[in-house]
Amino acid sequence: MWRLALFFACGGFLWAVRAQSPEATPARLNALLHPVETARGIRHQKLEVEPEGYWIFRVSESGGDTSEYRFDPAWIDPYAIEVRPKEDHAEIRLPARYGLPVIRKVTGGTDTTYVSDFVSYARGRDSGRALARRWSRVAAHAAGRHPRESNLSGLYDRLDWLAAHIHDVGAVSQEWENLPPHPGRVEILRMRADRPPESFTFNLSAFLPLRPRLIRKKGKVVLQMLVPGEENWVRSEKEGEFAYLSGVEIYFDTPEEAADFVPVWATAARAARDRLERSLPRPDDPAAIWTRLNEAAIERRSSPSLFFEGQCHVRITVNRPEYVESFTLPAAYADTSSLDMTAGEKGPGVIVQIRKDRPWIRHEKDGKFKSFRSVMRIPVADYEQAFFTRRLLARAAALCRRREAAFRPRTAGEALRILQSRIYPFKREGHAYLHLLE
Repeated sequence: MWRLALFFACGGFLWAVRAQSPEATPARLNALLHPVETARGIRHQKLEVEPEGYWIFRVSESGGDTSEYRFDPAWIDPYAIEVRPKEDHAEIRLPARYGLPVIRKVTGGTDTTYVSDFVSYARGRDSGRALARRWSRVAAHAAGRHPRESNLSGLYDRLDWLAAHIHDVGAVSQEWENLPPHPGRVEILRMRADRPPESFTFNLSAFLPLRPRLIRKKGKVVLQMLVPGEENWVRSEKEGEFAYLSGVEIYFDTPEEAADFVPVWATAARAARDRLERSLPRPDDPAAIWTRLNEAAIERRSSPSLFFEGQCHVRITVNRPEYVESFTLPAAYADTSSLDMTAGEKGPGVIVQIRKDRPWIRHEKDGKFKSFRSVMRIPVADYEQAFFTRRLLARAAALCRRREAAFRPRTAGEALRILQSRIYPFKREGHAYLHLLE
């Protein structure tokens, strides 16, 4: 088995028939769709285009039923097309993007199901490769020629499109609201006659890389957008109660609607991530970074509240309702490769770890020394605050490492004075300790 690895610039989703490339027309594909003799008989293949733009691929067996596949060529994943050589022919597997069951299959003219792939046939290995390349060109070209996607010029155009294409499905009422100023932050409100309203707030960029799933629930088509790593970046609210979830569900009338919705979500999520990156401040001083993080904590109304102070040894104070704890972090030794955003049962947070697991983070609770540790968790309000905290901590660590690398005492006496200034008295378990260096 080979996987066809052709590199095309793909974006968008619906195919504009009037703008077809000569290589991507149904006629050019039909020229390669010959009757193919297999162990189960001769398979006849034909491709047609409906007036509304959907393609119909028919496969019939000699003396058997005809299978008909209705799809948009932009739904086919050009990077996942596979050629499967058989003893007397080759099969070309054509999967839908993200493995979604959005291809309508009709067997015998009556039995209708939705599948995530279908198979085209060729008379041999070389013919199979040629046919796979043609299918891949068709899918890539279609993805870049959707008339709606070509009219969407940026993040907010795509967010508006997504909002306009969420609608009521049966007794389920759905509304999409964009929440500026944070790029990609949205709220979905779901209402049903027999249940209290429920809202879901999240940032689209939290869903990258995309993990959509399409299911049926009580006869309805449900698109599940899942957060990678099952992180709980979706905040739900119902009757004043809050919870954090690892995904959100959107209802549609048909799988075709969901298939059109996913690619716009994907491009909007990437645009939101780019905007978040570009909006990051670039302070050149660690103290300025802590000031910016304090401003973000106030702006996001972090609970528990946070306060950062210091330079390359930063003291992070967490004010909880029951107690106050603080962590003194040597920023230069934070492992930037393991800085991680997490959203589990404890809510959103940023995990900071010292390189080589050294226990160099000083932990105090209500002003009393508790321990030295190698890992700490900074609680945050939401995905955006976690994003900024993680990026700015990495910047502070890099700045402090450069400071340490540039530090060179000129004499032994100067080195001794600096060391003396950094040795502090401390109390532990009721005992006071005083260190002297001479």
